Amino acid sequence: DIRFPNGLRSIGESCFLGANLQSILILPESLEYIGYQAFFVLYNVSTVYIPASVNHIEVRAFAMCPHLENIIVDSNNTYYTSVDGLLYTKDTTKLLQCPMPRIGTLTVLDGVEYIETCAFEKCALTDVILPSTLRVIKNSAFTECETLFRVHIPAGVTAIEGGAFRGCKRLQNLTVDSLNNNYIVVDSALYSINMDTLLSHPLAHDTVRVPSTVKIVAVDAFSVTSKLKYVYLPEGGTELHGAFMGSNIRGINLPQTLTMIGENAFYNSMLLYSIEIPNSVKDIGRNAFFECRALRSVVMSDFVKTIPAEAFMYCTNLNSYS
Repeated sequence: DIRFPNGLRSIGESCFLGANLQSILILPESLEYIGYQAFFVLYNVSTVYIPASVNHIEVRAFAMCPHLENIIVDSNNTYYTSVDGLLYTKDTTKLLQCPMPRIGTLTVLDGVEYIETCAFEKCALTDVILPSTLRVIKNSAFTECETLFRVHIPAGVTAIEGGAFRGCKRLQNLTVDSLNNNYIVVDSALYSINMDTLLSHPLAHDTVRVPSTVKIVAVDAFSVTSKLKYVYLPEGGTELHGAFMGSNIRGINLPQTLTMIGENAFYNSMLLYSIEIPNSVKDIGRNAFFECRALRSVVMSDFVKTIPAEAFMYCTNLNSYS
């Protein structure tokens, strides 16, 4: 068992990552700060007690702990509180962390306005009921919730950040309130209301033809889509950033209007076999094709001005470049 020293005020980033700690973790009364991923991937911990002294908890502080059932905050803490084992800010306007083993249906507290980054990461829930007070769903909020089946976006939501539903491969019932003025769902894909931005397509499979209205494909829009094979992007789009990270895409048709293939665009797309880069592309971003191990052929023009050293790193089968 770990014994924290008297007077400990701060636990830094990744401090206990993967550590073999006791099942009940009682943090010291002197503690004020808990860093990013401070208690990340702890297999034994089932309960965490946060003292009244803590005034700052970074995102993912207790993420990826497969047996963590309860986060309990001292009732005298003026910054944070816990309700049914979930971690909230004291005023309950922000949901910060849902323990990973939660299953079934979960109803988020009425009054919550923000769902924080990675709040539901890898949770085993099937249904999440969001309150009418919700305004913002932060990036990766529901990332890789592989059993998640149903989410309804309330009318008041004004911002859904990149990768919010990344890897939610069973999310068959994603809906948006008809009174929402910012977002719409068409054929299981989440778009901005005028359909010029594709935000998320967690159920993408086989061949996808992106609607002609789309000008922006958001970061993580197709990430971790294991059944996706081919994508046809419409003319008009100019930049592509991180949209296909970790996907199983085999091929893609890039528009002639594209000027940049941005950072992480096809990062770790392990089955991408070939790519033809349009003459319009001037810049290729860092890690754009990093670890695309099946990539054998790249065709690009002399118009490309920037290719970072890492752009094609670990493309171990790349043997045709023209």
